[in-house]
Amino acid sequence: MMLEIQKEMSGTHCDLFLSGRLDTNTAKQLEEVLNELMTNSSFTINFKKLDYISSAGLRIILGFYKKCKATSKELVLTEMNDLVKEVFDISGFSGFLNIQ
Repeated sequence: MMLEIQKEMSGTHCDLFLSGRLDTNTAKQLEEVLNELMTNSSFTINFKKLDYISSAGLRIILGFYKKCKATSKELVLTEMNDLVKEVFDISGFSGFLNIQ
């Protein structure tokens, strides 16, 4: 299964909606989109339709979080299903990422 990324812009805020799988095969796709969007000042990434995330996906989220933190940009992660949330919990990412 592929990764689909939908973008909705509102001023300098960007909402991203992920669906499908975020894994080794699709992580680069998300990384490219996130790099293009670094001119925005705040981001919400919605995981409602994301079925799976691998360590490669976590690495992209972590890298983006670090870029946001270094440039005082806001990053919020929302609507994770139980399986995806468990990956964030086990990895320890839930301890420092803003997950709502």
